[in-house]
Amino acid sequence: RGGQPAVEARSKRMLHVDGSDFKDLNGNGDLDDYEDWRLPVEDRVKDLIDRMTIEEKVGLMFHPWISMGNNGEVCETSDFMGVQTTDAILNLHIRHFLNNGMIKPDKMAGWSNKVQAIAEGSRLGIPLNISSDPRHHVITYPIVYSPEAEYISCLLYTSPSPRDRTRSRMPS
Repeated sequence: RGGQPAVEARSKRMLHVDGSDFKDLNGNGDLDDYEDWRLPVEDRVKDLIDRMTIEEKVGLMFHPWISMGNNGEVCETSDFMGVQTTDAILNLHIRHFLNNGMIKPDKMAGWSNKVQAIAEGSRLGIPLNISSDPRHHVITYPIVYSPEAEYISCLLYTSPSPRDRTRSRMPS
C-alpha cells in the first residue's frame, strides 16, 4: 500500500499516531476511522456516512457553479440560490461545484486551496470536488486542460453546424 502520504492541514490540527500523520478533520483529538488513510476506503466511507447529518448528505446531491475572482480570490457574491461561497460550503454543506471561471493556472490553484481550506474548516472537514467545463476555455489557457479537451474543442470549431451543413463553425 505504500507509506505515509503527504498530509497537511490548513485549518484543522494534525494528529501524530503510531509514527504517522493524519488530519483531525472533526477536531475531536482522536483518530477516527474516516480520518485514517491506512484503512480500506469502504471502512472510511461507512464511518463518515454514519457521522453525517441528513443536511450534510443532502448537500452532496448538489452540483452548482461557483465563481472565482480574476486574481484567484474567493467570491462571496450570491451565485447559487442567493447564497455566498462560504455559506454554500459551511451551511448548505455543498461539496461538488462546477468552476466555469477562466483564470491563469497559478491563480486557479490558489483559489482552489482557499475554498478547500473553507471546506476543511467544516464540522467533518469533507473536501470539495471541483469540476470544470474545459471546452469553453481551452484556447485561452490550454495548459490547464487535457489533450482530449483540445480535441473536443477542435471538433466543435471545425464541424459543420447541424442546422447548416454547408458552413464550418471555424472562427474567421
